[in-house]
Amino acid sequence: GKRMAVVVIDEISLVKPTLLACIDLRLQEATGLNEPFGGIPVVMLGDFCQLPPIKATSLTDAAVQLNLHDETKRRELHNEKIMSSFLSSSSAKKQSTTTTTSSSSTSSSATANPKAAAKANAEAAKAARAAAKKHLLPVCKKGAYKRQTKVDKMSKRQAAKRYAVNSLYRRGTTAFAKSRFLILSEQIRSGGDKRHTKFVRRLSKGKRIRLRDLKRGYKRLSAKDFRKNGHKWRFAPILVGTNRERFDLTEVQAIEFAKQNNTHVIRWPVMVNNKTWINKPANTTHVRENDPLFYQFWVPDAVSFGTHNVSQESHVCNGTKLESHSLTFANEQQRQFVAEQRATLPAGSVITLKEPPLSANFRLFPDKPLDERLALWEEHVQGPSLVQNDTIFPLPADTANSNHYRHRDFSDHLLVRGKAGSDAYFPSKVQTKLPIPFELGFSITIYKAQGRTLDNVILSISKAQKRLTFPSIFVAFSRVKCADDIRLLLVDRGGSYDSLEYL
Repeated sequence: GKRMAVVVIDEISLVKPTLLACIDLRLQEATGLNEPFGGIPVVMLGDFCQLPPIKATSLTDAAVQLNLHDETKRRELHNEKIMSSFLSSSSAKKQSTTTTTSSSSTSSSATANPKAAAKANAEAAKAARAAAKKHLLPVCKKGAYKRQTKVDKMSKRQAAKRYAVNSLYRRGTTAFAKSRFLILSEQIRSGGDKRHTKFVRRLSKGKRIRLRDLKRGYKRLSAKDFRKNGHKWRFAPILVGTNRERFDLTEVQAIEFAKQNNTHVIRWPVMVNNKTWINKPANTTHVRENDPLFYQFWVPDAVSFGTHNVSQESHVCNGTKLESHSLTFANEQQRQFVAEQRATLPAGSVITLKEPPLSANFRLFPDKPLDERLALWEEHVQGPSLVQNDTIFPLPADTANSNHYRHRDFSDHLLVRGKAGSDAYFPSKVQTKLPIPFELGFSITIYKAQGRTLDNVILSISKAQKRLTFPSIFVAFSRVKCADDIRLLLVDRGGSYDSLEYL
């Protein structure tokens, strides 16, 4: 068989310690060698200024925390030995003194005051502790590591399991810590724009974000951009910090895109986990009908992204760029309903299906010319395209009659909008699952944008639902090649940048 020369792991900042440990174990199993990664050289590429793994600890933080944990345990053990030694020596001296005194004293001294003896013992122990403290090592208090997250605030039992000698967490963290680190100082992506490169480099070094740098280097999104470069900015991806913002912006942009292209928006319900719905309203009908969170949107010719590793051989994975092409309807009745709605409703209208279509079909490799797309299809995709002389790939729906994505879990709890008025209800949180693993690309969370190079981007980073973290800001500004490819979508009026002061 072929010999593996090297293993390359990209975006190492998103790799959890346990995953790296599994890679180490499997390579040892494959080679039969009890050496790190089975004796195969491993090249890990990434930028740890970016966001860490979702709901997990990054390898750099894990290495710091593991070293802190081990050093704390070592010092605690050292201090226990010192205290035990001084206390035992103090007890021995006290016992020796008592024995000597007893042998030379009269019978009347045998009935000495017990309170005085207890007091003397306490003073002796206090003096021993005071003497021992001079030899104790300082111990780091719990939570002293400033980058400690909620994931890392564990009980003693959880910590013991994580930091056990044979744990996957320790194995992966140790393998990473023993690696040789090389810093690549040249900025390739934004090398042509010196000011933008300087700003990104400041972020990478953890320096303070200055409002004057944002004002001088980056423009606000304005009507002028749409008049002069409408094709560039009208439907540029909008980077946001929360899924709540993404849902709202995706609906608005999908409708506007349909109007511009003389077509319609089609949507269908997502799967909802009713059992875990937090603060669930009494009547959910109005909530479902009026919140875009409860629907999956689709528009012809719109940029989309895969959300699941459907076929790695065909390059249809989580984050793969796609282009919407067509729908395969579940039955004839569904097809006729959509045809009637398209014939009667104006462009930009939203057509709601009661259930998902059989599949949503997408064009693979949309940024490539046709001849290159066909060559890539022939090389990677097994089977014919749905459309002759094109690269159309179907993504089947996950329905009760199919089991295409059985390993997919429901999402984290997502924020559902509340409503005021006579039929008011409070905001709530619900878990959902997309019937078909894709999302429209009009708005993307900063997490999803990590690792991509975008032609141009609109940053919605005004202080809103939550403050963005430093890694989020770094990822947002480092997705493009120059500052002119960024526009800031701000809530301020009159050219103000006040909503960015929190940065």
